[in-house]
Amino acid sequence: MVNHLLLSGLVVLYCAVVAIRRVYFSPLSKFPGPTIAALTTWYAAYHDIVRGGQYTFVIEGMHRRYGPVVRIMPDVLQVNDPAFVDQLYAPQSSSHRRDKAWTVLNFFQTHDASISTGPQDLHRPRRAAMGRFFSQQKRFAQTETPFAINPALQAATKDVIQNYALGKGVKCLDQEDFNAAFFAAWQSWHLVYIVSLASIVEHHGNSFPGDERREAKLIHNGGL
Repeated sequence: MVNHLLLSGLVVLYCAVVAIRRVYFSPLSKFPGPTIAALTTWYAAYHDIVRGGQYTFVIEGMHRRYGPVVRIMPDVLQVNDPAFVDQLYAPQSSSHRRDKAWTVLNFFQTHDASISTGPQDLHRPRRAAMGRFFSQQKRFAQTETPFAINPALQAATKDVIQNYALGKGVKCLDQEDFNAAFFAAWQSWHLVYIVSLASIVEHHGNSFPGDERREAKLIHNGGL
């Protein structure tokens, strides 16, 4: 009986210490947000698991109440400010570390894999060692010819946006020429304004004399 009481007391004491530390002594304690969100991740779990992915909308309400920066979990901040992107992706330096948080690492449950590498200085060489196996770098190196970077950047941009917005589609980065024909056609899209003028040509075509009227009809019908 005494052992059970002692164990229960230790559990209560531990929870109290953790709660006090998270609310008052955490580096994130100065940021606004609901106290329950600072206390435990079970608050987010309730809205996402029990209510079916509703924590996103709860966070939206937090921003309306507390401002652009809110504390949504004990170790997580949510920033709703486009200007913060420049700070988040600022050039890396000794004072600007990007070590992954333990909450992110535990999500993957693969502690020995590169994706779960926490320290930035260790993750970089691991990524570099594998990177060449997942790109076209080796193939282009064998050609010993200059490499145009613009098609690759266009392909990467298109693939990222396409995957984010649509979830599927043609992968330009997987093609040898980065789907150059697609981008060539897209770059000619500025000529579409000619099509918008077709109605003007049709409307005023009958007012043109002789040969000019025939040319106007040809333009509208695609003959020129």
